[in-house]
Amino acid sequence: MILKVESQGLGVDVIKQQRGGKKILFVRVCVLFASPKQVIFSGNLEIMAGYYQNFGMSCSSLEEVKNSLLKEISEGVVQSNDLDIKEVEFDKLDPKIKGRSLNPELSEVWYRSGKAYFEQDF
Repeated sequence: MILKVESQGLGVDVIKQQRGGKKILFVRVCVLFASPKQVIFSGNLEIMAGYYQNFGMSCSSLEEVKNSLLKEISEGVVQSNDLDIKEVEFDKLDPKIKGRSLNPELSEVWYRSGKAYFEQDF
């Protein structure tokens, strides 16, 4: 898998400003498959080009975010121009997300959403 994040990408300044400790981050990635993939939705076979997925992460650097994503994403290529990183306050997250999360102080990746697949023409 290839992961490339350009320094001008969205949210990079959030991490660059960090001087110590970990920040609680919400990361949205767009992953494109090397070739279209067949995915089953409600019993129907659909051809998909990639997916979006959200992660909750506790990281202190952009390098740490990249390394965590390399461990989490096993197929496709992360689109560096569609990577969104935002600092969040864990206590203010939607209760549905908090309910599916691990402790952000103990886990580097404390939340994983499902995958939102999209077709080639998306």
